[in-house]
Amino acid sequence: MNRQELLERYTALERDFSGIDLSGADLEKLNLSGINLSGANLRQTNLKETNLNNANLSQADLSQANLSDAFLFLANLNVAKLRGANLRGATLADANLEDADLTGADLTDANLGGASWFGANLTNVRNASDLAGIFCNSPDNPNLKLLSTLREACQGLFYTYGSESDYPYQVFLWEVNQRGEFNLEKLFLAMGHLKGITLDDFYTGDINTLEWFQILNYRGEGSAMLKGAQEVIQGFRTLMAQLEPYLTNWQVYRLTSNTQDEIEIDLYTYILIGQTAVGDWLGLSTELSSEWQAVHLMGCSPIPLGRDLAIAKPENQAAIEVLESASSRIERFENIDYLECFVGEIAEQRDLMLKKLFDRAGFIKIAELGEGFFGEDDQDNNEEHNQNQNFANLVKSNLTNFQFYRFSQVIVHVYLVGQTEDGDWIIIHTQSTET
Repeated sequence: MNRQELLERYTALERDFSGIDLSGADLEKLNLSGINLSGANLRQTNLKETNLNNANLSQADLSQANLSDAFLFLANLNVAKLRGANLRGATLADANLEDADLTGADLTDANLGGASWFGANLTNVRNASDLAGIFCNSPDNPNLKLLSTLREACQGLFYTYGSESDYPYQVFLWEVNQRGEFNLEKLFLAMGHLKGITLDDFYTGDINTLEWFQILNYRGEGSAMLKGAQEVIQGFRTLMAQLEPYLTNWQVYRLTSNTQDEIEIDLYTYILIGQTAVGDWLGLSTELSSEWQAVHLMGCSPIPLGRDLAIAKPENQAAIEVLESASSRIERFENIDYLECFVGEIAEQRDLMLKKLFDRAGFIKIAELGEGFFGEDDQDNNEEHNQNQNFANLVKSNLTNFQFYRFSQVIVHVYLVGQTEDGDWIIIHTQSTET
C-alpha cells in the first residue's frame, strides 16, 4: 500500500490496518491518530512529524524507521521492533513501550514523560533521558550478577497476593554513581509516575489547553471528567495564591499510574511542593476518601512516619496556618466522589515530607514487607513452593534497608526496594488487580 491509498481509506474513516505492509513508504506529516497498525511492516518507513497519537503499533516492525518529531502520545508500542529507529524529538508521552526492542534507537530530545518501559530492550540506545535510564546499566557494575540471579529466580513466578490477576516480577538496578542517591521521588520520576508540570501552565494558564486533558478527547470522555479536573486545579490555584508569600522554589507534579483504565484518578492527582523561609519543605496534594484509601492497606502494615521538627518552628507557622485555613474553606469536590479535598505536610527533609504527604493523601502507601509479596505459597506444588522460597531467600540475604510501596487503586503498582552491599539499590516491581 502507498501513501495515497492509505490516506484515502483513513479519510473514509477506516482505522484497522493491522498487519499491513508499508515498509519504505513516505508517510511524513500525515494525521493518522487512532490508527490500528498492530503487526504492520513499517521497516524504514518515513513517519517524520506524523501524528500517531493514540495509535496501536503493538508488535509492529519499525526497525530503522524515521519517527523524528513524530507524535506518539498514548501510542501502544508494546512488543514493537524499533531497532535503530530515529526517534529524535518524538513525543512519546504516556506511550506503552513495554517489551519493545529499541536496540540502537536514537532518543535524542524525545519527550518520554510517563512512558512505560517495563521489559524494553534498550541496548546501545542513544541519548536516553532520565526516564529511560533506569533500564540501562553500566557493563562493569558489580551488581549485574545479582541482578541476573534475581531475574532468573523469579522467572515464571507471579504476584497473586490479594490480586484478581497474576502478574510477573520485574527486577531493575538503581546505580547510585549514575543516577544519584535513591529516594521515592526519584523512583517515581524514573518509572513515569511523577510528571513535572510547568508552573505557569498550572497556576495561571488556560486550564482547557493543558496537554494531559487531551486524553479525554482521545477516549471520547464526556464533560463531567473535564469539569472535575478543572475544579481540582482551580482549588490548587486558590491555595497557591494564599501560600505564595510564604513559599519559594515552587514545583508541581502530576501523579499518574500509567494505566489508562484509571485515567480519572490520573486527571485529579497533583503534588505541589514549596520551600519555606528556613529551608523546610511543604507539600500539598488532593486526598483520596477513606474508602478508597483502604484499598492500599490490603495485606500490609503501614509504617508510622512520625512527626518532624519543621511543624513546630515559629518561622513556619504562618504558612501552616494559611494552609490549614485555606484548605478548610474549600468544600469537598462536588464532581468527584472518591476525593475528599486537600492535605498538606511539612518536614525538614524533602524525601520525608513527600513520603508523609503521599501516605496521608492515600495514593501511595508505605508499608512493611509482608511474606505475601513473594506470591501465594502453594504447599501442594513443591516446585512452585521451592521457587518462591528461593526467590524470597535471595532477596532477603542480599539486600537490606527495605522499602515497600503500593500505588494506585484498581491496578496497584507494587514496589519492593532493597539496598545492595555496596550502596546500589535493587527495585522489584509487580502489579495487583484489586476491585
